[in-house]
Amino acid sequence: MTQDAKNVQVQCEDGSLFEAELLIASDGIRPAVRAQVAPQIQPEYAGYIAWRGVCDEACLSNYTLETLFNYFGFCLPNREQMLGYPVAGSGNDTRPGKRHYNFVWYRPASEHEELVNLLTDNDGHFYPTGIPPLKVSWKNISHMRKVAQDILAPQYAEILEKTAALFFKPSMMCARKKLCLAESP
Repeated sequence: MTQDAKNVQVQCEDGSLFEAELLIASDGIRPAVRAQVAPQIQPEYAGYIAWRGVCDEACLSNYTLETLFNYFGFCLPNREQMLGYPVAGSGNDTRPGKRHYNFVWYRPASEHEELVNLLTDNDGHFYPTGIPPLKVSWKNISHMRKVAQDILAPQYAEILEKTAALFFKPSMMCARKKLCLAESP
């Protein structure tokens, strides 16, 4: 990649060359492009995590199926947000009884206590940049399910209880520093 006062030029691995007034790189929380272009800008923890999962439709009660499953739903406990919606099941199956319910539960978590605990597996290994889904501690999952029973709508609490593979991601944001590639120093 090169740039001048008006344009940025990007040469791809296949040799092709692109030129534009602006380069937008959207390659995730640990992006290779940002590491090359602006290594001084590092993501910062945003103060909350996102529990995620998909629940098999066939596991759910008639009550949850009738009142929530077919909808894009929200649940808004104080300072939190739960949302979910139906998605195709295995093999892209959209037949009733074969679908899944996808959800995300945004929850605040203090950086130096709760987050450290959540990013530590059952063997005491700490994963500072994000814990692999299968390493999330069963104690943390059990606690999360208990909290769900206490504060979420019963349909969402049931979905969390019946989801086999729960995982979470810390929410990150880039530092609030201005990054303008075409700007001269």
